Amino acid sequence: MPFCSRIIRITGPALAILVAIYAANIQAAKLYKWVDESGVVHYSDKMPPELSKVAHEELDKRGLAVREVEREKTEDERMAEQVEQSMQAQQRRIEAEKLARQRMRDQILLQTFTTERDLLITRDDRLNAIDSIISLTANNNKRTVSQIEEVKGKIARTESSGREVPENLAKTLENLNEQFEKNKSFIELKQKERKEVSDGFTADLNRFRELKGIESGSDNISALKKSEDAPDIKLPEPENVDDQNED
Repeated sequence: MPFCSRIIRITGPALAILVAIYAANIQAAKLYKWVDESGVVHYSDKMPPELSKVAHEELDKRGLAVREVEREKTEDERMAEQVEQSMQAQQRRIEAEKLARQRMRDQILLQTFTTERDLLITRDDRLNAIDSIISLTANNNKRTVSQIEEVKGKIARTESSGREVPENLAKTLENLNEQFEKNKSFIELKQKERKEVSDGFTADLNRFRELKGIESGSDNISALKKSEDAPDIKLPEPENVDDQNED
């Protein structure tokens, strides 16, 4: 009797049932592993419902970990995590804004200056303008000091003669002293501005070189007036003028 083979085709509901049975067998082969509070390791084919929130591993039928499940975080831990995520997101926004501002500055820098020489000439023009204002104010204050000492002399002579010092003379001295202090503060303010301008151009020059790929030693600064250092402005104080005049 000849051997006969038959091919059985399974379709429709029967196939679905077989797939479900196979999946159930695979599920049944899954193991769970966890460690309790005492440090004891447990294995089971079912995870106890009351322990579903603890950290555990899912193992295959060979005992190999196929999935790790972290323990459920406490409310404090979730809040701390949310705060950390918020801080990280804020930091990313800050970094993105910083990068955007830097790109904008780079674009303006390259559009404004074609060469290092252009940048250095502009720097010197700005610094020279501030120097002129400082020098003018310093000269005004020197004249103010002379006026102060002149008025002081008149007051001293008046008092030595036994006469009363006129009110307008005392007021003039007061106004001159106020003007001296205002000029002195103004000079200090302009000197601070000068340093900020100089530092700003130094940073721009370094960034310009970086963007253009220029070596720092290949500049033409020596061919230009180097104006980073502020002029040495020495203002005489009113009380020192008499000593200077005696010299």
